[in-house]
Amino acid sequence: MPEPEISLVTSRLAADMASLHPQHRAALESALIRPRAVGVSDSPGELVVAVAVLDEKLLYWSDIEEGWELEAPDGRGNIPSRGCNQFELRHVLYQVFGAPDAS
Repeated sequence: MPEPEISLVTSRLAADMASLHPQHRAALESALIRPRAVGVSDSPGELVVAVAVLDEKLLYWSDIEEGWELEAPDGRGNIPSRGCNQFELRHVLYQVFGAPDAS
């Protein structure tokens, strides 16, 4: 995947993180990895950009669905299939961490 596409995802991640609840933002910051292209096993040649590991799953951006997804990698480090949801980052973090404290 060309570096400019990874840069676009990195910029989107930063913008989306700015609107997160502080608890979710802190949890995500501790899980971030160096953004990298990851293959999609059931769609040879297709790539997504993984940005974090949460609960042993890769958090990635799908430019086809224009949304964030979470998927466990297979034995080769690819995701088995690309999710078809268009989640906002905050939705994925609510799925993983639940609602942040009200305080």
